[in-house]
Amino acid sequence: MKRPQEFETQDQQAHKRPQEADGRVELTVDDLLPTADVPLPRVDLTTEPEVFIGSDYVEKAYSLLLREYGRMDSSSSRVMPMSFVGFQGAGKTRMLKELSKKLRHEGIPAIFISFGDETEYHLDTEGASTPLFDSLNLRLAWAAATDEARARVARAANVDVDKLNFTMWLRHASISKRTAREWLGYRSCLLLIDDLHRFATLEGGERCKAEGEVGEYLKCNFLNRRDRHFVFTERNNATTVSGDFLSFLDPMFRKWRDLLRPELPLIEEKDLEHLLDSNVTRGTICWAGRSPGLVWEMRQHGGSLEAKVGNVSRVNPSIIFGAIEVLCDFLATAMEGEATFGWSVPDIGNWTALLNVFDEERTSYKRPGRLTRQRTYLVPPCYLAGMCTRLAQWDALKEEAGESFCEGLNAVASSLRMLNHAEEGRQWVGPCAAAVLLRLLQGEIERLTHHGPRDADEVPPQVGNVLPRSLVIPVKYDKQQMGCKFGGYFSSEWRSTEDVVKAFVDRSESPSEGSIWDPRTVFFYQPEPDAAFEDKYDFLVFVVENDGKLSDVWGYKCVRGDALPPGKDEPFIDYKDRRQQWMETEVWPPLVGNPLPGAADLFSDPDMRSMEIKSVWLRGGGGRGEKAFVRRQEDGHAWILPSRDDVDALLGVALNRTCSLVRSSASGMQV
Repeated sequence: MKRPQEFETQDQQAHKRPQEADGRVELTVDDLLPTADVPLPRVDLTTEPEVFIGSDYVEKAYSLLLREYGRMDSSSSRVMPMSFVGFQGAGKTRMLKELSKKLRHEGIPAIFISFGDETEYHLDTEGASTPLFDSLNLRLAWAAATDEARARVARAANVDVDKLNFTMWLRHASISKRTAREWLGYRSCLLLIDDLHRFATLEGGERCKAEGEVGEYLKCNFLNRRDRHFVFTERNNATTVSGDFLSFLDPMFRKWRDLLRPELPLIEEKDLEHLLDSNVTRGTICWAGRSPGLVWEMRQHGGSLEAKVGNVSRVNPSIIFGAIEVLCDFLATAMEGEATFGWSVPDIGNWTALLNVFDEERTSYKRPGRLTRQRTYLVPPCYLAGMCTRLAQWDALKEEAGESFCEGLNAVASSLRMLNHAEEGRQWVGPCAAAVLLRLLQGEIERLTHHGPRDADEVPPQVGNVLPRSLVIPVKYDKQQMGCKFGGYFSSEWRSTEDVVKAFVDRSESPSEGSIWDPRTVFFYQPEPDAAFEDKYDFLVFVVENDGKLSDVWGYKCVRGDALPPGKDEPFIDYKDRRQQWMETEVWPPLVGNPLPGAADLFSDPDMRSMEIKSVWLRGGGGRGEKAFVRRQEDGHAWILPSRDDVDALLGVALNRTCSLVRSSASGMQV
């Protein structure tokens, strides 16, 4: 492709005539295509899927970008650059390429350059021999070079033009800052930079001043200019999303400038026709966090995604890295999508590299009905399972939290693996069981931290419609609810609820002499995957008072879609209403229950013999805004049916977002 010739004087043409010395071709403005004609980046089908999934996400990102494109800094607001932040394989590069297509389609010139892949930046080689401005400008020239310019550089490198690669380009081409500025001129241009973190290391030292000059150049020429803008990708770590790249771009005004962080694509129901086969199910897609990149990786290369999770380690030496602090942030990240202690980044060390990060407008149970823009951290179930396993093996956490707590973490990992291994129709049980376990483990935070729960530790009150009220972490400073202690996880090949209750009673310890202020202890039972468990429930929760006596039993049935048990509806008193009644009368309204199987034969105490089990029907479906209700069957068995909002609150941010495809029932499941 040739650049259109423009009228110039002979002196100007002589000034721009390339000088070839020492095997290096000096590029001129004539060697570069206009910004509107720069070729779009190609898709490498050896590392990326052919079919792109995520067009709706591109549209959302484009809409956000359009608000900033063409703006300039003012006294009241500053232009926000856009950043795609996520784990390796989350689809950042492909998203940037698809965004460039969208921009071109809308008539906005876009130039894609990369510090990864075929133009990868190596700090020890290119970084040691090539000035930073040259590294940036030579990538711009590589993207915009005419065919004639490539041919001349290929001759200088003594290779055929189709063999010319970027390493040769670095050695045999040069471009001055003046030429790069003249080429851009006053043309519209939106610059897309992939893997900026490889280039802008932000590590200080000798590079610091040079990086600052490049950052100033990008700000002045691509951010704070009309009809220009700047989008980049970065691999998530403990520092990038904290705003350090804003320091790189704008050290003086960082605190007045923010980033646009759109969400990276997730696989939706409409995309399944491109993906489902004998090896890829709804469950495996959810196991991979609905990430198109991770699903493609599983299909192409196999291997274990969970195995990518290594031991947790400190990244930022200035932050306390204790086992309980890491645990608190791990739970807050998984369940609420945020960090604790007021940090902008979760204190989970090197594991931050396993998160996607984006900003979204969402409501909070702390501010009902009010939309606020919040930063969200999202971890795929495959990595969440690996984190649980690694935490359970961490000696420092075993010492502080105890073996039973770590047993619960292992149970979370085991439940999540059901997404990847359970038979079709049973995969919904996995995230439900994992969510209940995680909420129960959250209930021990107060005991482990030795002080009242913080805002980020609070469990949404809707969870009180799904779990025993005594286990829900209280509102901040509320000492009426003490949370719980996780007593352990047990599983075997018992065949019925009665067998489980008997086994639990037989294995229970004798009453303790603990303080009345000690929290209740909770135990979790789940049948083995191959057990012939012929009963109503997929898993059960047993609550033991501080005197050692069994006080409450809850059983859970997990059903995809909108399937309901047959029977008639009855009203249900919402947790918040029950709590309000307790505050006024100091009496908790009773919840509907059913006779506990085997209780009449196991206990001599009349109160124990009449103990009930609360039966909870966890639907994958249900309409937004619905209320919880009770469905009573003809045989008298009563099921509590939490609302969809209640189930969403139980699942938390990570499992709610990533496991949606196993909630629905494509085949219209009958119960």
